[in-house]
Amino acid sequence: MFDTLLTLMLVTSAQAGHVHEHGHGRVAIAVTGDGQVEAEFEIPGDSVYGFEHAPRTSEERAIVQRANALLSDPAVLLRFNDRAGCVATGAALNGHEDSGGSSHQDDGHPDDDDEDEAHAGDNHHGGGHSEVTVTVSFQCEHPNRIAIVGTNLFARFPRIEDIEGVLVTDSAQAAFAWTPRDMEYRLTR
Repeated sequence: MFDTLLTLMLVTSAQAGHVHEHGHGRVAIAVTGDGQVEAEFEIPGDSVYGFEHAPRTSEERAIVQRANALLSDPAVLLRFNDRAGCVATGAALNGHEDSGGSSHQDDGHPDDDDEDEAHAGDNHHGGGHSEVTVTVSFQCEHPNRIAIVGTNLFARFPRIEDIEGVLVTDSAQAAFAWTPRDMEYRLTR
């Protein structure tokens, strides 16, 4: 059911006509009754790295390395009110790599250089635009006490102007928007 909720949110969002626009990200968040939370963020590469092409210089590789380290920290991406008792259980990033721009999730298997070369241009769509996708997971001890869902992305990535979101629980769904001035969504029960 959990994967179905997230898939449904992403398909619905895609059908709504997502357009790549610098500064504007998206997030889909699913919360199950047993406290599993999964969120998937999509943010234009320009808003994260300051460029969308594969890193070409040592300076650009350093920018990518710093940004990817921040994006791999679940606390930067998503936060909840303390009473919910949420603990991060994982994060997966699909964006530029500091080694030259290939994109893949860390699946725990040794890197395959041929596979990396085959996917090196995957996020570049003809050299024009790239998206950074990050999936983060949490386990919440008291999911019924989740009252606030927020992010710290704006403080770390000032090129992000807003993030449109969809939140689905076992009993409700809501659309919301985060901005640098309003980084929290308050659930109504």
